[in-house]
Parts: sequence; C-alpha cells; structure tokens
Amino acid sequence: MMGGDGMRAAVYGGQAGPLRVQEAAEPAIGPDDVLVRVAACGVCTIEVGHVYLGLPTFKAPPVILGHEVSGTVAEVGERVNEVRVNDRVVLPLFFSCGTCSNCRAGRENVCTSMSVLGNHVDGGLAEYVRAPARDVFRLPPAIPLEEACVITDAVSTPYHAVKNRARVRPGEVVAVFGCGGLGINAVQAASIAGGIVIAVDKQEAKLEVASGLGAFATVSAAAGDEVVPRLRRLAGGGADVAIEVSGDAGAVQQAAQCLRPGGRLCLIGIPAAPVPLNLAAAVFAEIEVVTALACPSGEYPRIIALVERGRFKLGPVVTARVGLGEVNAAIELASRSQGFKTIVIPS
Repeated sequence: MMGGDGMRAAVYGGQAGPLRVQEAAEPAIGPDDVLVRVAACGVCTIEVGHVYLGLPTFKAPPVILGHEVSGTVAEVGERVNEVRVNDRVVLPLFFSCGTCSNCRAGRENVCTSMSVLGNHVDGGLAEYVRAPARDVFRLPPAIPLEEACVITDAVSTPYHAVKNRARVRPGEVVAVFGCGGLGINAVQAASIAGGIVIAVDKQEAKLEVASGLGAFATVSAAAGDEVVPRLRRLAGGGADVAIEVSGDAGAVQQAAQCLRPGGRLCLIGIPAAPVPLNLAAAVFAEIEVVTALACPSGEYPRIIALVERGRFKLGPVVTARVGLGEVNAAIELASRSQGFKTIVIPS
C-alpha cells in the first residue's frame, strides 16, 4: 500500500529527555488498515513518564508517542469497507486482537495481545498514524474534530470505570479523588449516571470547574487529615463509591476510608509504589475494591453519542492547544498538572 513518504513526528529515543520533532517515514498500511491524518493528539501522564523518567516502551526505540488521537481517514486498505477516505474518526488508545477469550467476552481493554498506541506501535504525535480499520470510530459532524481526541482516553477510561467497574447507580454518593484530565471526566460520568458527586482536588480552580460539570460538592485535598471527616459529613456518613484517579498513595487511602460499610472503591490512578491498605477494616466493612483500565471497544459508540448530545462536555476539558513543535511544552504542562488536557495539533 501507500506510505513511506515523509512526515513530521515527535520521536522518543528511549531515554529521559525532550522528544525530538523530526522527519519520519509516513506509515505504510496493510489491506485491513487505514491511514489517519491526525487532527489532534492529547498529552497524558504516560508521555510525562517517558520524557521525565525514561520509562521504556514495548516497541524498541525510536518510538512516536501519543495515544489520544482524532483525525480524518486519508487512505484505506483494499479490504476495508467500514470507513471511507475523509471520514472524521477517533482511535481507541489500544488495538485489540479480537480473538482472545477476553475480546470475545467484550473486554477488549484487557486483550491478551493488546497493542497500545505510542507504546507497542507508533502513535499519534505525528502528522499520520496507522490503525486497523476495525478499531476506528466515526464522529458525527456536531463534535469538534480536534477536541474529540480526548474521548479516546480522558473520557472513555473514566466512563468505563464509572459504568462497568464502580457500577454507579442513581442516587449514590460518589467521591472522585483527583480532578485532572481523567478525574474531571469521572465527575461528568458519575453525574451522567445519576450519582451525587463530591469532587476532591488540591487546586481550587479545578474544583470550580468540577462544580460546573456536575459535582454536588467539593472538598479541598489541601485540608490534609480533615479530608475524610469532611467528606463523610457531606456524604451523610460515608460515600457509596470512591473513585481514585490521581494514583497518589495518600489519596488512595483516603478514598478507602471515606466509604460507608458496603461501599465500593474503584482505582484508575496507577501508584508509583505499593500502597498499604487496611484490609482487615475492608473485610469487616465488606468494602469492594476494583480497578479500571482503558475502555472496551463496544462502549465507544455510546460515549460518542453522549458527547454529541452535550452530556459529556469536551470544551472545558481542553485547556491548551499547541503545535507539534511545542510538544515538550505540552508535556511540561502535564507534568505540573496545569489545566486539564493539552492537545497537540500536528499541522
């Protein structure tokens, strides 16, 4: 197929340090693939880990990073019928095999042969990216193409956590710890599900936005030891569900402690080190602990429909836009938890 022409891309060399924006080969596609002209790619803490800590990728460097991608179809493989050239699309952050037992059970997010964009395969911090046609989702005209890139992780991951893992029901009190790029959408998702949401974060500006996106009440994480008692009072004795998004060890412990007996703790954030939890207390209170990773492919059409109807709001979530040449500045913003999501516009 076509491909092999030059394009600009942000390339990771496998060691800590700024990404190199340079010429790279345009991806070649196979008969079941599509080539997507990238409209925007979101920046996430995963990119921060690579640039600041030198975290390894599964694909041997050099690797093009970026896993939150929206764009238009530039080329289709000879066996592709699902999408056409010029279709507006988003890509999931991973590609699944479609044949393992997890995929067959509708749990593509834990596919045993998963390929993550920008890790196992080259990602979307580039002008073009290759994707299997079966993993491409069309966008309706009402959704802004650039903003749509945040659907692919920052919206879909907390949606899956709220709906399928925490199983939030109408009227339940839901405490969301960490209102960054994913957490602010956990607030939206829990509110859409009918939850009474209490948002927790260190930054007052983020708590103000959370209030505008569905949070019933907020608690400043700067309150230290007072966070749990304040939250329990607001929740009338304890939250039904706590969703921890930051990965901070102290926040994980506070999330567990704020629950009423019989409550549910859902972990999205990935702690950098083991977190001690009082499992004896959890057993005696019959606390349920679950984790959430990415989002099954089958949920994407539902999420896109919620965005189209204005239930999920993308505008307040996209707080900065930069060109590809400014990608390292975008990663610095993410490292300092500035705003919610910075998106990179390749061209």
